[in-house]
Amino acid sequence: MINCNNSIHPWLVVAVLVSACGGTVDEAPATSVDSGDSNDAGIAESGVDATAPEAGYVIPEAGPGEAAPPAEAGPSEAGHADVEAGYVDVEAGFADVEAGADLCPLTLIQSGVLPDPPEAGNLFAGPIAVATDQGFLIQIGQESPHVLQGYRVAVADDGTVGASTVTSATSCPGSTVLNGIATAWNPTSGTGFLALSAKECQASGSGPRMHVENFGASGQSMASVAYELPGPLVLDSNQSAAEGSVASNFLLAASMPVGGSFLYDFDGIAVSFDVTPIPPGTTDANQAHVATSSALRATVGGSPNALALALSPTGGGPTSLHTIVGWGEGATALAAWNQRAAVVRATTDGVHVFAAQTGSNAATELHVDTEPRYSVDVAAVGDQLVVAAGGTSSDIKVWRVTGAGSVDLDLAPTLDVSLSPTEVTGLAGYDGQRVAVAAARGRVLVTWVVTPQPNTVPYPSIAGYAILACGE
Repeated sequence: MINCNNSIHPWLVVAVLVSACGGTVDEAPATSVDSGDSNDAGIAESGVDATAPEAGYVIPEAGPGEAAPPAEAGPSEAGHADVEAGYVDVEAGFADVEAGADLCPLTLIQSGVLPDPPEAGNLFAGPIAVATDQGFLIQIGQESPHVLQGYRVAVADDGTVGASTVTSATSCPGSTVLNGIATAWNPTSGTGFLALSAKECQASGSGPRMHVENFGASGQSMASVAYELPGPLVLDSNQSAAEGSVASNFLLAASMPVGGSFLYDFDGIAVSFDVTPIPPGTTDANQAHVATSSALRATVGGSPNALALALSPTGGGPTSLHTIVGWGEGATALAAWNQRAAVVRATTDGVHVFAAQTGSNAATELHVDTEPRYSVDVAAVGDQLVVAAGGTSSDIKVWRVTGAGSVDLDLAPTLDVSLSPTEVTGLAGYDGQRVAVAAARGRVLVTWVVTPQPNTVPYPSIAGYAILACGE
């Protein structure tokens, strides 16, 4: 929360201080876009595009009339109500298992390529995977010399690829504009959250922008808003967004090129003035991750060589801060469950895991693998963690870590599956740089982008997926 009596980093917005401390902010009129338009591929693009006033690095709040509120979900999209038979609690199928105990084996039941987006992209961000009550959603960000887009694909538990949704966020002719993507799912409201961050567009002279969108369980767009920024906000695909403490609430973690890392609070697509520095709160911090559970908010800040894991109980109480050093640089991911959280990192000497819990200084650290790994993601489900990491041999390894619910966090990793192009469709040419994982109902979804720059050489596909089943 902003303190009007204390100084804030000068890049943090004057507009926020004015509004929060009793002043006013001039607001630009909204520009609406007809919803329901279709592109050549017949993929619906819908929503409201509203331009917020230019201000400092804190995203200005969308005022009345600037953005339509998220559409009310219908019966088939409501969080846990009236869903199809067979889609139940996302943790079903993953029974609590003690550390080191035998696990039902994960087996590959389906794999394939994701349909290519209608606009061939030059750069890709993501993928991000979330589990909903109706299956899984995969989110990818792409930019080309013509358009910045969010590309979302639904995948069922049996591996069937469903509807695709493309959102065109902004256009910047002849320039690369993508500055990161974040996605989260809130099961209470049955609503998803997408943030696409765009750099300034030199061709048009426009400044950085942030496209924010809500979507439903099948991936369909519900409402969106475009915020103008005075400077870029950088998003990391792995856990830069998380569900908040109420039904329509989301948290977004973002860093500035210079200025530190901050946590933004959204009600649907409307950002509030409640902006919180991510510990350790230094201006040179460039790590920004957030994950939540019903009892905990976890953030990761700091620098690539010194991570800071902060655990804050949602019901109140002191924040626990843990410093992680010695891992080296690499892709980072974060998961939270109950009163605990785990940070994972892929490095040239393997995958590292650090887990801690609130109210205790105790922590557990694992070195899961010794082979070079260049991407990683983690999902917490039941009493287990599922970790996926990409390597340079076009392979993805999947571990399950048991003991996540034990009193002393006695974690034990088990290598379940090593995915390779010989058995998995869509892995050919995979360079190991992008991977995501989600787990629900005894299923594990692993998804990947073949390479962030697929136009450098011809590839048979842009992205792929695999569904693993427990005990089948």
